[in-house]
Amino acid sequence: MFAPRNQRPDGYGWNATRQGPRLGLCAVAMCGIVGVVPRLAPGNPEEINRLLGVMTHELDHRGPDNQDIWTDGAAFLGAARLAVLDLGPKGNQPMGDAQGLVRVVCNGEIYNYRTLRNELTSLGHVFSGQSDTEVIVHGYLAWGDGVLDKLRGMFALAIWDTRRQRLVLARDRVGKKPLCYASSGGDFVFASEVSALLRWPGLARTPNLEAIHHYLSFQYVPAPMTAFDGVSRLPPGHKMVVAPGAAPSLEPYATFPTPGDTHYKSREEASEELAVLLDDAVRVRMASDAPLGAFLSGGIDSSSIVALMSRHTNGKALKTFSLGFSEAAQDERPFAREVAQHFGTDHYEAEMQPSIAQLLPKIAWHYGDPFADSSALPTFCVAELAREHVTVALTGDGGDEVFFGYERYAAFHGLEWVRGLPMSARRVAACLASHLPADADGTRPLRVLRRLLARWDSNDTRRYASLMAYFEDHHKRDGYGETLRPYLAEASFDRLAPYFNEAPTMMSGAAWADFNTYLPDDLLVKLDIAAMGNSLETRCPFLDQNLLDWALKLPEAVRFSSGGPKSLLKSVMESQLPPATLRRSKRGFSLPLQQWLGNELQPLLREVLQSPRALGRGLFRPNFVEKMISETESGRFFHHTRLWAMLMLELWYVTWIDPPAGQVIAPIEL
Repeated sequence: MFAPRNQRPDGYGWNATRQGPRLGLCAVAMCGIVGVVPRLAPGNPEEINRLLGVMTHELDHRGPDNQDIWTDGAAFLGAARLAVLDLGPKGNQPMGDAQGLVRVVCNGEIYNYRTLRNELTSLGHVFSGQSDTEVIVHGYLAWGDGVLDKLRGMFALAIWDTRRQRLVLARDRVGKKPLCYASSGGDFVFASEVSALLRWPGLARTPNLEAIHHYLSFQYVPAPMTAFDGVSRLPPGHKMVVAPGAAPSLEPYATFPTPGDTHYKSREEASEELAVLLDDAVRVRMASDAPLGAFLSGGIDSSSIVALMSRHTNGKALKTFSLGFSEAAQDERPFAREVAQHFGTDHYEAEMQPSIAQLLPKIAWHYGDPFADSSALPTFCVAELAREHVTVALTGDGGDEVFFGYERYAAFHGLEWVRGLPMSARRVAACLASHLPADADGTRPLRVLRRLLARWDSNDTRRYASLMAYFEDHHKRDGYGETLRPYLAEASFDRLAPYFNEAPTMMSGAAWADFNTYLPDDLLVKLDIAAMGNSLETRCPFLDQNLLDWALKLPEAVRFSSGGPKSLLKSVMESQLPPATLRRSKRGFSLPLQQWLGNELQPLLREVLQSPRALGRGLFRPNFVEKMISETESGRFFHHTRLWAMLMLELWYVTWIDPPAGQVIAPIEL
């Protein structure tokens, strides 16, 4: 416990403190799944069982409460369980029916499982326990693959049908829970994380250079690729059917409304309906047979979740968790404290410091792919803090993409009028944009607008890339070594063009692109891996299926009115939150990289990026690496985002690619 000791320094370079009364709640947990469908009936099932046990054990951080495997000789399934519902042995997985017709492993939570259970009971199904996974078992027996459309929740699951000898894999529509797969010698293998998947013999740890090329643009590897040749991720809202000896088939089973598919609602009507839907989304996510709490940054999203959770705590104080930095410009703890005091929560804090080098190898190992979203580190640390007190935490993730919360959306909204101007007028607009203020408080959207107007001759996707790219095309032309130069012809952000094409405006196009790429491939990966790395389950009410189906059909003018970003959400929460919370502009949760890489972490940069091993890979030109580091050190230019992406890429190589074949992969030592 952090209290009453007040300070707890540890090897990760962060300190934790506790504020507020000591009142209890309950906690929750999560799971990891693995499985194999051999090409032919296995000649040595004992060996496959042994390997499956090794793969399952690799996921014990996702499920420390129970680990088990099952086989009928044609399929092999394993699960590592973090108990949340039905905490006894009847909730363990792999789970099947009494007749042995179906076997299921599921990573996730089904929030409408009680409703489905009642429906199935009326159809004559008999349940042996209270687990939500058992509802999937009987739901498949009743409705076949149609059970997927009925599930309201977050999940990655596998269903083995012993009668038809077929495996069904599926992910929830948003992509909250991960699932990767590969084929090796005709054997089909899947797992929640790549660390377990790559324990299957015959899967080579070979880098996927195309994926790395895109990673350097996006800061993450875009799905369905991974950074390993031959390993893929199941896309959100898709199912894959696998049968022994047959090629897997992949298809979507559910979609969301596109930006053009809107239904008119008045502002007042939308506010009333949002209040009901959001409260319900929070309420169902508080179902747990063990204690839970909430991440709290003090922003509108997490504060709204805490406000609504406080309605359903039966008088008990809610546990909340925040992390900040010594750099005041990026420290949100004062705002979180204000919200925590307003609702009387049992509030815990941590401070992250530049001495984070010991945490970086852990991040490189847990994420499996190179991952350069620096907010993964504070997210990992706040998850570790929360896990000391709870097993489930609700978060505000998804609010920005659904309710137009990012400043780039406001900038795109302000740029919409440029579309109708002749080219000469666009040049004038770009010239005028150069005089927009750049540094005064409250002008960040203007700075973004200035950058967008400077791209007056670009399409929407390229304008978006100018804001979001870690490595833009000219950085790649200047910096790529011989290993990556063959990929220069591939423009990474062109992958987003279909989403912009589906949208009626630039703002809705950017939000739609984020919803389909940045959200599932970056934000939800970051959250899941950081939380599961600490055996913590996280739940996201803003990404509730019912809420999304409703919100994505709202006209842009309702979600983003004259009140600016998140104006609809603010109108619903204005009577419940402190006024200062509603007025706050959005801050990110990323590290203060510009300061740290130019100072405390600078020796680490040179040691890692300019080592003979790193330079020998031929990924980057040595003079480009030196230029990036030296210009950041001097303050002449700041390349902190690119340097961070290069640093995390090299740590991924050292962790995953360099060890000899057959060696167990573990976090390296720096």
